[in-house]
Amino acid sequence: MEKPHRAVIAGANGFIGQFLSAHLIAQGWQVCGLVRKIPAEPVDGVSYQLWNGQSLGEWTSQLEGADLLVNLVGRSVNCRFTAENRQQILNSRIQSTQLLAESINQIEMPPKLWVNASGISGYAQNGAPGNDESAALDGEGFLAEVVRQWEDALFSAEIPSSVRRIAMRTGVVFGNHPGSAWTKLTQLARLMLGGPVGSGKQGVSWIAIGDYCRALEHLFHQHQLAGPVNFTSPNPLSNAEMMAAIRQLENRPFGAPAFSWMIHLAAPIVGIDPSLVLDSYWCLPEKLQSSGFHFTTAKISQMAQWGR
Repeated sequence: MEKPHRAVIAGANGFIGQFLSAHLIAQGWQVCGLVRKIPAEPVDGVSYQLWNGQSLGEWTSQLEGADLLVNLVGRSVNCRFTAENRQQILNSRIQSTQLLAESINQIEMPPKLWVNASGISGYAQNGAPGNDESAALDGEGFLAEVVRQWEDALFSAEIPSSVRRIAMRTGVVFGNHPGSAWTKLTQLARLMLGGPVGSGKQGVSWIAIGDYCRALEHLFHQHQLAGPVNFTSPNPLSNAEMMAAIRQLENRPFGAPAFSWMIHLAAPIVGIDPSLVLDSYWCLPEKLQSSGFHFTTAKISQMAQWGR
């Protein structure tokens, strides 16, 4: 009998980490989750190992002979971009990536594939048709700089050449989970507040959680894939189009708009930076599609299967 593949997921307690863990377990993988706290409701079949994301420890042995290492660690960007929060956002990503590189150099059999989270905010803001992975990371602003330093920590790390490295440049991940973007947007639509935000023309590059999990496993089997990979649907859309589609799914004919000046006034009260909803990114998953990956949720209208 063939030995099952084994994955180690750093940051397994988050929204994405929970879904990814459950997906891999369902596909016959063995999964170890590196977490700061053992979850009260663990994912069935996952073994958890405590770590602090800052120093080596017993958890390092979990990487020995692993087939896949996934790093999802990073302080949430859903906050005000104060000096302290900016430093935490950057440090959490850089330190965890550097620590994993250090741990790889401590073991005899390093993982075959290291997949590190990244973001699409490194790209310059643009209009349709969109950026694929050949576009430069020449975006401006804080989040663009975070992406550049994050990916540099991954690709400049001096680790064995046998370890294939991929940076997942991820858009907004939609799925039914408390506190997720999709849950918040559908709640707004039900309250008749799901109108366009700002101009409504800004691009939204998104991916359904089911396709995210399937795409990540797809990377493992596509040995020619390395470097940056866009984790976005092949159908980015404007904010106005997205909100209209969500209203239709929720059977709401109307949604009150939120003008840009409202966003700038409300953002400090809500505790977010206005750029999170007003910036524009149109991205395309060229590497995933050219390698044969098929999206099962390519359009927002198909989100009904994940939205409730």
